[in-house]
Amino acid sequence: MTKRILAALLSALLLLSLATACNNGSSSSSGGGDTPAVDPATGEVDLNVKRDMRILISSNTFITDYNDNWLTQKLEEDLNCDITMETLPEGDDGLAKMQLMINGGDTLPDVFSLSMNSALMYQYGSGGTFLALNDYYENEKIMPNWAAIESEEDKTTMLSTVTAADGNIYALNMFQPETWNMNPYRMYINQKWLDNLGLEMPTTTDELRDVLKAFREKDPNGNGQTDEIPLFTNYVNNGNYGCNVLLPIINSFVYCSGNMSSLSLSEDGKTVIAPQVSDGWKEAMKYLKSLYDVGGILPDGSFIYGTDTTGFKGTLNFQGNGIEEAPEGKSVNVVGLFSCGSNSGNFAGSGKDENVNFLEYRMMPVLETGNGEAYNPYIEQPGSGYWYVTEDAKDPAFCVYMGDYFYDREMSINVRFGQKEVDWTDDPEYCSNWYEQHTKLLEQFADKGAKQLKVEYQWVVGVDSENLTWSEANNHFWHNCQPRYMDLETFTYHYGTWKDPNNFQYYYGDTLGDTSLEYYNEAHPDYILPLLSYTTEEQNQITEFQIAYPEEILNWTMKFITGEADIDGQWDAYKAALDALGLQTYIECSQAAYERTVYYQANFQ
Repeated sequence: MTKRILAALLSALLLLSLATACNNGSSSSSGGGDTPAVDPATGEVDLNVKRDMRILISSNTFITDYNDNWLTQKLEEDLNCDITMETLPEGDDGLAKMQLMINGGDTLPDVFSLSMNSALMYQYGSGGTFLALNDYYENEKIMPNWAAIESEEDKTTMLSTVTAADGNIYALNMFQPETWNMNPYRMYINQKWLDNLGLEMPTTTDELRDVLKAFREKDPNGNGQTDEIPLFTNYVNNGNYGCNVLLPIINSFVYCSGNMSSLSLSEDGKTVIAPQVSDGWKEAMKYLKSLYDVGGILPDGSFIYGTDTTGFKGTLNFQGNGIEEAPEGKSVNVVGLFSCGSNSGNFAGSGKDENVNFLEYRMMPVLETGNGEAYNPYIEQPGSGYWYVTEDAKDPAFCVYMGDYFYDREMSINVRFGQKEVDWTDDPEYCSNWYEQHTKLLEQFADKGAKQLKVEYQWVVGVDSENLTWSEANNHFWHNCQPRYMDLETFTYHYGTWKDPNNFQYYYGDTLGDTSLEYYNEAHPDYILPLLSYTTEEQNQITEFQIAYPEEILNWTMKFITGEADIDGQWDAYKAALDALGLQTYIECSQAAYERTVYYQANFQ
């Protein structure tokens, strides 16, 4: 097989988000040119040596210049080097250009500061384009900031995404988990409808069924028409960032993470399982069928199919922006229950209480069934590889040293928020004063649910003005395209955002991060299946299955819900159909891949 054909096949796998890898070798390599990497006397990187560096990065429309750039210049000053930044187009065009660059025979940049899946990482790692970095990770003088990370659990998670099937580490990781992104399947129910009908917020699956039945039958929007859609969902495998509400409902019966076809782990964390063939999944199907039977799920109106979200958003905003709030006893909406990960992405103007459709909704907690612990889909954020040292690197040890510099606490904040003392500050007095002032401002909006959940402000984003690095063009950083590290506890509870105290407003949307944290953050099992990297042999066995399986699950789920297939009578036929598709082989390959992960070895060996 030629390199060109292999690259094309792996590009297709990338676009399908199929994590893959090849299996050969396990040695680490220093590679590169002849420039002295370290001082022989100390074993440390010799910063007295002036170096030239070429870094390849994916361009971003918000960054005006990568060479005339505060972050680039800071690296040059701190590490005594001259950096030339080279950019790729965004998206598929950038991927194609990168592959042409690698296969074209030209001298490569020292570092690729890019994100790619394990298929490409291992293709170019095993082929020698990217150097294995295992030895550097063990060298505290080359990677002092990595060595200083206290959480072994975080290190294990980070390594899981940059360690290939052969055990080689080919990149440095960008890791900063955020609770909001871990729980995108946030369920929203129409509080206005509940109030109009004198109903309480449901907390169990039985209560939800009663509520959805009432939503369909009792005209909660008060327009005299039976136009209500009690449950509304974007019916796709991955939920389009949390928009398939069936998945969080299923999780009340059995845990299934990011999409309808996800694999999970057994309760003891040792075994890969398919929740789709479990007794809990069967009970979930029966429950969804019961919602269909009482009119809570409509055969036509409840489902939007495909990845185009225009119809989904259009129905949620049926009366559009600018409509005045509905009078008492009425509602502007036609939807009772949905889920989504992005409020502003689905309801324009919701961030400043300018969308009257969204203002009628309140977040709904995980629903209990009475038959065991209930969960919510949990999207673990293991980070991603973002710093690949190439075979043409003149000084690989220095390249790794620079990548490790981003793990320094201050640098990790710089690369996330911009220029220190312009876009953010960690001045103790400033942070303490703003914490005290901000807390008092929040107290004025206690009736809206405002409260100070942060323990302290170790740093503040924005210095007497709002931080606009993510919304306006600038040359302060690389727009978050490099390694970094921040633990979940620190990022959740120890930093603040500056707001104008003279025009301070608190909006409904400002409460949702805290509510999501309370309702969903801990609603998952102890053991979560990490990202898996398959060998070539394994991937060849499961690729067709991975493509077909999600659609098969969606088709059978729909048949169970609508009664086209009898759940008890055809359950065995359903499982047999999945086995015929290749489910058992998929589980076996995934078990083998799981036992190779750093996560498994850290917990069970």
